[in-house]
Amino acid sequence: MSDEKTGIELWRAWTDLWAGRLELAEEIVADGFTVHVATDRDLSAVNDGPSVRAWVAALNTVFTQAQFTMEAGPIAADGLVAGRWRTHGVLGKDTPFGPAGARFSRVSHDILRIDGDGRIAEFWSASDPVVLLG
Repeated sequence: MSDEKTGIELWRAWTDLWAGRLELAEEIVADGFTVHVATDRDLSAVNDGPSVRAWVAALNTVFTQAQFTMEAGPIAADGLVAGRWRTHGVLGKDTPFGPAGARFSRVSHDILRIDGDGRIAEFWSASDPVVLLG
């Protein structure tokens, strides 16, 4: 299987994971997984399939009814896959972004590094601020 095909398939599985197919985490995430995002939280414990599953589940209680649209990519080469996606949904609880029930939109640019076993070893994400929709 080519690097490009593996990367594209993993990207699809990764987006399916975020869309609620939490069982995929154990299949696609490598042990020793590393998260690179702009946050003041320590995410070092998010380092394998079960912990990624729990992390995504927790975030999905904040950003509910999420619908994902690819805006660019995915592009895969040399063990990396990248893309830009937009999320629309509803805030599931009061947050610094806005009150529970508010509709939102957010754009993220993500990069995944695929290890030699065909699993996601690292994740980088740069997200625009959450935008509340009227």
